[in-house]
Amino acid sequence: MNIADKLIVITGAAGGIGAAVAREFAAKGARLVLSDLDLNTLMPLADELSAVAVQCDVTHEESIQ
Repeated sequence: MNIADKLIVITGAAGGIGAAVAREFAAKGARLVLSDLDLNTLMPLADELSAVAVQCDVTHEESIQ
């Protein structure tokens, strides 16, 4: 699958599987928007991958908007 230049949003990206998936997609040339509850933990990964970081709680619709 060619994901180069595709925009991908990853929730729960600050650690674990989310961070691993973000790194894999970035290595394949995807553009990323990363979200997590903890913006302080998310920012180093976003900086590393030149991604956009957004603090978001996907369990609350108003946070997503």
